[in-house]
Amino acid sequence: MTKSRIEIAERGVMFTDYFGGTSGVMLPISVDNKTTLGEIVDSIEYEIGNVSEHVDYTAEHHDFQGDLWTSIYDEIKRMREYIHGREDMPYDSTLDFSFSDHENLDDEYPMAIFTIEFME
Repeated sequence: MTKSRIEIAERGVMFTDYFGGTSGVMLPISVDNKTTLGEIVDSIEYEIGNVSEHVDYTAEHHDFQGDLWTSIYDEIKRMREYIHGREDMPYDSTLDFSFSDHENLDDEYPMAIFTIEFME
């Protein structure tokens, strides 16, 4: 089925192996109780760059008809506009851990899960 638009969706904070999956592309973002909204958007943009070949492949698999990278950057721009003036606010201050509180960063921590979804 041909897809013509994309959406970056927030799925929540969880361990990555708990995430049920997506037909799109998963973007796991490291997060703790000090992570800001601005850092989240920056991390999403960085993660998309890291998985760009997978994004291209998934778009082709979905027969995406549109300018993929313009659509992605439009979504990032929309996210930046949404948090404008609140970039320094915590993403989730209710998380009960901070990376700076732990000596062993090899432990697994929950991630903020976002996905790129290909829509009709």
